[in-house]
Amino acid sequence: MKPTRSIAMLGWALPALGAREGSGYNLNTGELAAGLVERGHRVSFLRSGVAFSFKRKLRICPAGVWRGVTCDEVLNSPVAAPAYYSFGHPRRERESPELVAAVMGWLDGVRAEVVHVHSVEGFTHDVLGAIAASGRRLVVTLHNHYFVCPQVDLFYRHAEPCTDYDGGRKCERCTRPPSLIRTRWAAAGRRVSERMFQAWTVPTPDPAGLKAALRWATKPPATPEPFALGREARIAGADDRLLAANSKLVVLNAYGERRKSALAAVACAHRVLTPSRWMREVAVSFGLEPAKVVHVPLGQPHFDVLANTRRERPLWRPGCGRPLDVLFLGSADEHKGLQVLAAALDLGPLGDVRIRTRTVWLPHPLSQRLSPIPGVEIGKGYTIDGLPEILAQTDVVMYPQICYDNSPLVVMEALHAGVPVIASELGGPRSLLTHGVNGLLFAAGDAGACRAALERVLAGGWPLPGAEDVRRSAGLPRFGEYVSAVEAQYA
Repeated sequence: MKPTRSIAMLGWALPALGAREGSGYNLNTGELAAGLVERGHRVSFLRSGVAFSFKRKLRICPAGVWRGVTCDEVLNSPVAAPAYYSFGHPRRERESPELVAAVMGWLDGVRAEVVHVHSVEGFTHDVLGAIAASGRRLVVTLHNHYFVCPQVDLFYRHAEPCTDYDGGRKCERCTRPPSLIRTRWAAAGRRVSERMFQAWTVPTPDPAGLKAALRWATKPPATPEPFALGREARIAGADDRLLAANSKLVVLNAYGERRKSALAAVACAHRVLTPSRWMREVAVSFGLEPAKVVHVPLGQPHFDVLANTRRERPLWRPGCGRPLDVLFLGSADEHKGLQVLAAALDLGPLGDVRIRTRTVWLPHPLSQRLSPIPGVEIGKGYTIDGLPEILAQTDVVMYPQICYDNSPLVVMEALHAGVPVIASELGGPRSLLTHGVNGLLFAAGDAGACRAALERVLAGGWPLPGAEDVRRSAGLPRFGEYVSAVEAQYA
């Protein structure tokens, strides 16, 4: 029997809500927490930055028990989450003695031996230093680029990868978040609604269903630059330019101080886990100690379901009597690159191909642009349970992202299902795909290169590999192996 531990996890999204709050980051965090409980560990979770009340006092309140994980939340944190809502307040993110005292008191109360931080959003940076100084083992997983970017994705002005933040001066003209006061009041109003709902309906409502039904969610106001042919010149080679530009930290303003503070906070950790080899490169290039930065690929229970699903669909070959089925899956946000695929299709008919989109929402301009194109089918959102059926009808998954995506679940879901992927050669997908083996990589943001990759498949220039070949070459872990790998880092 392995020794059981008291493990505390920190993040901004509630595990019970899964991908509905926090997307893939929260889905991974929740499943890992529940997997550790199943192995006999005592797991407590603290979220911060989301719950506010009209009484401004900072305190920690219970948020229910989910699959054996005891959940609590910081009420009235000085930092709002997700990070977008704190973008214009870099100094506020750095320190708060009041929040540090509350978090440390909570850790004492749950008798935490190991603290696993999945997101610093909603917390201040000095919380990590205080945890490390307390003698507890501190583990940080870098699910995104928050530790160097207040916008989280290193995606400048919602338009292109940020390769050099210019000492912080580039951050000043990156984005305009909503008012922090307005965010707090909206969250406080939501909390009152939740409490009223609890009082007037049932004595003990299901926390996941209640918070999902009443969660305040607004699309952040953004004015992204419309995608146009020619922007690829600013995107090409962004990976290498980022690593080179940030080998030396330059600090010129409050945003520069914020980056310095966040890096120092993460440097306090005994282990820094990265879901992709790409993110490990980024962490080391920004000065984190290589010996403590460990690549631990993600695992998920639904990945295992996809990997265990037998593919009955015959491999597509030119002239096989059916169109090539291409799928764009997941978010239609600007940085996921659906507009690159649309620009590739604008260049003329492709031939015998069926292109499906399955997204929770689709911007109206993109919908208008894609709908008239022959062979394009616009679908609605989907659930995890529906993925096996969706991917069973797919020959190729498209992932034409124009951002430094860390370790996209869409790509991993496709690979576990045995479906090859055509993706941009940028960020995390470079770690997951081997060009010409389990997928094709093309120059990010280049609609012509995206189209050329599709034409290569249609012409038979790259015969699509079988499901087992795709899975084997990806080398991704099963969920149990992933939990074991994280346990090993705790030890």
